[in-house]
Amino acid sequence: MDDVKLVVVGPDDEYLGKLEALTKDLRMEDKVLITGPLYGEDELEAYACGKPVIASKIGGFAKI
Repeated sequence: MDDVKLVVVGPDDEYLGKLEALTKDLRMEDKVLITGPLYGEDELEAYACGKPVIASKIGGFAKI
């Protein structure tokens, strides 16, 4: 799937190191973008743009 990219947005909740290591082990650095937390105008509104979104039950995402 050459046209697929995973974008991980949010703070490090103790999994960032594991995610980075796994991404490197799988040689997928070009397929995974880790931004950290985004706020205000920098937020990615993927859901509003019709993109698939995977979200946790934290915040308002559970209702969506």
